Amino acid sequence: MNNNSKSPGKNLNPLKFSIKFSNTVFVLGILYSFLIVTFSVYKIYYTLDVVNLKFYYLFIIFGGIFALLFGFGLKLNIDLKINIYNEKLLNVPF
Repeated sequence: MNNNSKSPGKNLNPLKFSIKFSNTVFVLGILYSFLIVTFSVYKIYYTLDVVNLKFYYLFIIFGGIFALLFGFGLKLNIDLKINIYNEKLLNVPF
């Protein structure tokens, strides 16, 4: 089977929908992480009961880390964001 692409293993024209979908997933991940951080900060400053605040501090740290990782994921190359196999790779038996 002939491969007409210039570089094997790379799809040069990924679908625009898949690019927008992957960017949307990363943006929603960032927004969800910031939502967790803001909720944790709100619960630290406006506590109703006597609770252990280490739980909310832990969520602030994890929310910040995940927001940072989703931000790095948003800056990735298109070929790394979406995993599109060419026809040659799909015919490989598992």
